[in-house]
Amino acid sequence: MSQPFHLPERYRLHPPETILALVNLPAKGYILEAGCGKGYFTQALAGKIHPHSRLVALDVKKSVLKEARRLVSAPEVMWVCAEPHRYPFAEACFVQAVCAFSLHESRDPERMLREIFRLLAPRAGLLVVEWQWPEEKTSRSDRIPPGRMEKLLCQAGFVGIKRLIEDSTLYALMATKPTMEEAQ
Repeated sequence: MSQPFHLPERYRLHPPETILALVNLPAKGYILEAGCGKGYFTQALAGKIHPHSRLVALDVKKSVLKEARRLVSAPEVMWVCAEPHRYPFAEACFVQAVCAFSLHESRDPERMLREIFRLLAPRAGLLVVEWQWPEEKTSRSDRIPPGRMEKLLCQAGFVGIKRLIEDSTLYALMATKPTMEEAQ
């Protein structure tokens, strides 16, 4: 019998299409996938974005991006290798961001969230998806429970944080970058 925290079982329980169905992607503009890895969410995102949108899939490792490119055949995806704390884009240039299963791998998740915040336009949303871990595995420093993630999002400046999914295998949070007026 498979364990609920075994990765293939988690993917079976929560296909990215199911999670993305909870989010309304904008009709046009650039969408950021921060920490795309091997393209687990990239393929689903590429299939969901509108014809007038582009998906920018970022990862820190060239070898991982190369594999993702091989697995994800989508002309609307732009692949970029960049450090997670200083992405090579102008402020407020993205209309949506997705960060799926990657913040726990960052050396500084709060700094990464601040960088994503910088890149988002006002009222743009950020979908964060992270694994839940069994009690005995949460002592690891790279695990970010949902309550801590909510605090990190608030510290980065996000508002309107909502838990879209929370079960024994993962959680999904939606947060919004406020306008200047809303932030005051």
